[in-house]
Amino acid sequence: MIHKAIEFAAKAHRNQVRKGSDAPYIVHPFEVAHILTENKCSKNLIIAGLLHDTVEDTHVEIDDIEREFGSEVAAIVAACSEDKSKSWEVRKQHTIDYLGREADMDVMLLALADKLSNLRSIKADYAVMQEEVWTRFNRPKEKQSWYYGELLDVFEPLFDYEMYWEFTDIYADLFATYYIDKNKELIVKTNEHDYYGYSREMCKWVRDDKLKALIDNKEVSKIEKDYAVALVKQWNEE
Repeated sequence: MIHKAIEFAAKAHRNQVRKGSDAPYIVHPFEVAHILTENKCSKNLIIAGLLHDTVEDTHVEIDDIEREFGSEVAAIVAACSEDKSKSWEVRKQHTIDYLGREADMDVMLLALADKLSNLRSIKADYAVMQEEVWTRFNRPKEKQSWYYGELLDVFEPLFDYEMYWEFTDIYADLFATYYIDKNKELIVKTNEHDYYGYSREMCKWVRDDKLKALIDNKEVSKIEKDYAVALVKQWNEE
């Protein structure tokens, strides 16, 4: 059935390319399926990973998926498909809300694998294009930082999966900047959208002696706390 899904997806996405590149679009669902395989997900979920963009981005209908691959796969694909008639902001907010409140584990896992694949692609292109990479998207870096930052919190229940930690690492590489001044004061600034910091009224300047307060603050994201702890530990060892 997986081979059938590979052929089905390749046919559906034929002549499509990844945004801003010449890479065949099918590379993305193949990578999503590979991520799910590496994280020991079920066969039906891997099949859904191969098919997850066929309804959203091609002429394939959910009924086609159900007829060829069954109701379970069709339900997962339907849950991961956005309504392209809506604005980018409405679609992304709906995804955040749905994943955070209603989605079952299979949908969460597929969504994480999908977004991880996207971040991998952005990171690879960023190495070549630097900040110019953001011009290929429908919304600027600030909006992308907001979206993936929200997803970072939504995906936290999946911390037992390796793909979750890769997602957090790439998010930090792309969107988070941590500065240390000459006095080894920790200055935490998240790029552009400032979601984890300023919008939550976290102090812009976080000194070594305020580390405990930072760790105890439930409104500060886990990734920011982890970076703070690692940096202070490094200073103490010097």
